[in-house]
Amino acid sequence: MDEAKTPDSFSVHVVRPREEPLGGNPMGGTYIGEAYSQDFTKLADALRRQSRLSADAAICAGTSALLQGVSMFASLFTRVPGSS
Repeated sequence: MDEAKTPDSFSVHVVRPREEPLGGNPMGGTYIGEAYSQDFTKLADALRRQSRLSADAAICAGTSALLQGVSMFASLFTRVPGSS
């Protein structure tokens, strides 16, 4: 299974548009510089943590399904006292 890679940091490129941006995305413009956002880094950390928790939950679900299957299989070979 391929794992999504989250960058360690996110750069923010600042552009001054030549005209009013369409949909918030400048069509051309003057490059001003780069910035750094701590919020993006926090987001990346939260996504990594969520990914680990999702992986752990998947392992627990798989283990549960496996044990339920073993239990159902074992019930085929056991007799309940008092039944015919």
